[in-house]
Amino acid sequence: MARILVVEDERDLNDLVARHLRQEGHDAMQAFDGPDALIAVAAAKPDLVVLDWMLPGLDGIT
Repeated sequence: MARILVVEDERDLNDLVARHLRQEGHDAMQAFDGPDALIAVAAAKPDLVVLDWMLPGLDGIT
């Protein structure tokens, strides 16, 4: 299935979304702030990014 990166600074919500995606058979990766998300995108080349717009360090828009 798809490789999906979940970017959310609230750990409980990030874990919930990633766990659900894994239960559906996807390869879910997690990042908790903007800079870590950029590193994960460059390294793993996900098929989809589920992104919170209000992140510490770098927002999800710019």
